[in-house]
Amino acid sequence: MGSQEELEARMRLLEDIEAIKRLKAQYWRSQDQKRPDELAECFCKDALMDFDTEGVFRGVETIISSYKDSLLQKHLLTTHHGHSPEINITSDTTATGKWALRFERINTLKNTVTQAAGFYEDEYAKEDGHWRIRVSRFSTLFTRRL
Repeated sequence: MGSQEELEARMRLLEDIEAIKRLKAQYWRSQDQKRPDELAECFCKDALMDFDTEGVFRGVETIISSYKDSLLQKHLLTTHHGHSPEINITSDTTATGKWALRFERINTLKNTVTQAAGFYEDEYAKEDGHWRIRVSRFSTLFTRRL
């Protein structure tokens, strides 16, 4: 591979990594801003979400329904602070990623606060030119209710 080809390949790699970072940011922001349509855009149609404390959800419709039943309620205010991405592009259309998360939820009806932290292990697929979450597994490090 010549230097121009190497440079183009490196640029594609960096662009893909940046697109996945933006995808994950949209995923968290859509939850905090209670925008289920934007949240649905983050997933492949056959996506799988596995939350160690909440259960396993298959398919984008089921995933969005579970969010509507929990985090998207108006009396629940959330902040998702994701960081420390470790993204690996495994092919032109697949990638993996690991993320750390710090989370807080305020329940204005019960006047409670829940703080949590944990780690995501994700698999991504590029569909129609856009990166989407195909599989996401979350492992809780700790949860504290105040």
